Amino acid sequence: MNENILEQNKEIARRFFDECWNQGKVERLDQYIAKDCRYHDPAFPSLKSGINDLESHIAMCRKAFPDLRFSMDDMIAERDEVVVHWTANGIHQGQFLGVPATRRIASVSGTSIYRIKNQKIAEQFADLEPANATRTTGRRHGSQDASNSPLGSSISARGAICGDAFRAPFSSCSHPHWQSAP
Repeated sequence: MNENILEQNKEIARRFFDECWNQGKVERLDQYIAKDCRYHDPAFPSLKSGINDLESHIAMCRKAFPDLRFSMDDMIAERDEVVVHWTANGIHQGQFLGVPATRRIASVSGTSIYRIKNQKIAEQFADLEPANATRTTGRRHGSQDASNSPLGSSISARGAICGDAFRAPFSSCSHPHWQSAP
């Protein structure tokens, strides 16, 4: 495939993450997402095809984590697909999957595969890394307590900060990716 097309496809994925997820500009979804885009995400299996459910999903996540930021740790384009390994971080400031705000810093990493057709994302496959889904620093936002600092937690190779303090509130949640890891 033409190298320019591969770079264009990567730019579509980059701008989707930056504008729609990081900046919360869901009104721009139609610039990056096909009207009949299909979603395959075991963490959120109820996402329906199209832009409306994705808009609601992003809004829900950003309401719970208003400072939500995705970093793209790696990006590969081949044929009509773009693969992105990402890490998302944010402070849990609102209800999420039935769990009230904890004001703790959350971090999760995952991989998304985007199939691009006619310069829009026509299909998305996403998978969270379950071992990292509930990892946080265990430090409340604004806390200066050194015993709860990120330096007191172990740091994985992907940069997710691993602490157990945030896991307990999610252990009773019925969502499979937000239950306590064994």
